[in-house]
Amino acid sequence: MINRFEKQLEKWNNGVLRGAQAKLAKTLGVTTATVALWATSQRHPSKGYISKMAHLFRLSEYDVLRLFTSAPATATTTLREKTTTPFTTNDAGQCTLPVFTHLPPQFPFYAPQDVTGWWTLPKSTADGVAFLLECTVDKATEIWFVQPADTWHHGRLMLARKGTKLLAGEIFLKKDTHQKSFIKTEKDEPLKALIPVGVVVRRLIQAN
Repeated sequence: MINRFEKQLEKWNNGVLRGAQAKLAKTLGVTTATVALWATSQRHPSKGYISKMAHLFRLSEYDVLRLFTSAPATATTTLREKTTTPFTTNDAGQCTLPVFTHLPPQFPFYAPQDVTGWWTLPKSTADGVAFLLECTVDKATEIWFVQPADTWHHGRLMLARKGTKLLAGEIFLKKDTHQKSFIKTEKDEPLKALIPVGVVVRRLIQAN
């Protein structure tokens, strides 16, 4: 069974896998052995080669990065992709979403060991949701359904990244330019220093 990278090579080489590794090696100026190591996940290409392959394959760099993981397909789709393409697992209109207790350091990418579980839900319930986050609020365990967002949404509960730290709180956008927009947490944080991660669209409280 060929892996994702080999499937892409086959497609790029006009539907023929044979000789595709050698052709790519020549195009990129690397050895065939190097490409073989990429294909078996023994080595990963550098960012420069990822960029070159994105151009060759007519894919985004995120899509090319996906080619070099040995995890199952459902565990390696990027969270960025999930904004429009939930994990469809069957013909019954269901999708499977990863559950995190914390966001991986390489977010929006993640490895299988970052996932604490998988929930299969009706697509109508989880449409547009990228992942579920298990967290503790006032000593109660909650599951948050998160839609990715790269802009701030006034009055919504959102997740934000500050360095390696994840913040959650209500967003307040100030129309007056002399006032600072912020996220309301235990210690309110100005949005200027934060990166938006996602909007919490549903909250479930687990019964004790």
